[in-house]
Amino acid sequence: MLVFVCRSHPEPTQTFHRRMAAAVAALGVPTTRVALRRARGAPPGPADDGTRFLREEGGSALAAFARRPLRALALLAGGVCRARSGDKEGGRLGAVAAWRDGLALADLVRRRGDVTRLHAQFAGWDATAARVAAALTGVPFGFEVHNPYLLVVGRGALAAKVRAADVVTAIAATTRRRVLDLVPEAADRVRVVRCGVDVAHPPTPTASTPRFDVVAVGSLVPRKGHDVLVRAVARLAATRPGVRAAVVGEGPERPRLAAAIAATGAPVTLLGALPEAEAGAVAAAARVAALACVVAPDGDEDGVPVSLMEAMAAGVPVVSTPVGGIAELLDDGRAGLLVAPHDAAGLASALGRLLDDPALAARLAAAGREAVRARHDLPSCARDLVAALGVAPAPARPAGR
Repeated sequence: MLVFVCRSHPEPTQTFHRRMAAAVAALGVPTTRVALRRARGAPPGPADDGTRFLREEGGSALAAFARRPLRALALLAGGVCRARSGDKEGGRLGAVAAWRDGLALADLVRRRGDVTRLHAQFAGWDATAARVAAALTGVPFGFEVHNPYLLVVGRGALAAKVRAADVVTAIAATTRRRVLDLVPEAADRVRVVRCGVDVAHPPTPTASTPRFDVVAVGSLVPRKGHDVLVRAVARLAATRPGVRAAVVGEGPERPRLAAAIAATGAPVTLLGALPEAEAGAVAAAARVAALACVVAPDGDEDGVPVSLMEAMAAGVPVVSTPVGGIAELLDDGRAGLLVAPHDAAGLASALGRLLDDPALAARLAAAGREAVRARHDLPSCARDLVAALGVAPAPARPAGR
C-alpha cells in the first residue's frame, strides 16, 4: 500500500495532489491518502475524495513513542536543532508538532500492516512527519519538492530529509538542480516528476462564466506578484480603454491589493476563492492568463504554478516570469511570454502584445497547449511517479473470484 501524506485537507490550492494520487490509483497501484490534520474550517465527517484523517484513523503518538522512546527522542532533537525560528513550518514549535504527527503516523503504519511506502506531498511539515514514521517503522519514504522556499530558509532541515529519503521527486529540472546543489550525493535518488493536469478535459467556460481580458489564478500571497499585475493593468488601461482583468484567489494580501487597485484605478476585479471548476473556467474564458510571480522578501517563491498549466491546456496564451520552474514550463519563452519579475512596464507591454496581435496569441496558445500535452499530461506524470517510487500495480484477481 502506497500512502500519500499531506499536512491538511481539504486545501483548495492543492487539488493537483489529489488528482495525482487518484491517477496513480487508476494505474492499479494500491494507494490511500492520509491527512495529518483537518483543514481549518473544514466540515466534520469523511472526505468526499476518500482522504483519511490521521487522528480519526486512530494513530497514537504515545503508543509509537512507548515502543521506541530513545529513537523518537533522537528524531525530535535533530528536528528541533535544524528548525529555523519564524519559518513557514512554525520554527521549533512546528518541528515538535510535525514530530508528534510522525509518531501518530508511525502507529497507524504499524497497525495497518500493509503499508509499503510513504510519500509526502511537500518537503516541509508532511515530509518531516513521514521521515519520523519511516525511521520508527522501517517503511521507506519519499517526498516532493515543489516550492523552492525551503532551499532558501530551511536548508539544514531539507538536506537531512533528502539524505534520509530513498526517493525525492522534483517538479522541474530546475528544482532538481537546486536540490542537488544542496545535497550533491543524492543525484541517483532525486528524480524529476512533473505535476500533471487533465489535458484531455481542460477547463471549459459556460455561458454564465464572466469574461475578462486578463486573468490571474493564484493565492493572494506576495510570491504571486499580483501587485505587479495591478500596476501593469493600470498602465494597460491608460492606452486601451475597456480592458478588464481579474484575480481569482484569496489570502492575506487582499487588503493591500484592494488598496493598490483603488489608488491606481486599475480595472482589476478580485473574485476571491472559487471552486476548482469555476476558477478554471474563468481562466479558460480569458484572452490572456498571467502570473507575475516574484521571489518574496522572505525567500518564498513559486515552483511551477498549476494554474498556468491549466490555462495552457485550455488554449489560453500566458505571460509570466522566469521564477522557479516557470521558464521551463514556458519552454524559455517559446510557449508563452516571459518578463522580468517586478517589471510592471514590461508586463503591461507583453499583455498588450497578446491583446493586440491575435496571430501571436494563437501561435503561443497552440505552443503552450502542446508543451503541456508533452510534459504535463496527468496519466503520463502518474506513470513517471510510479516508476520513480518503484511501486507496482496490484496483481490481477483471477476471473470468477
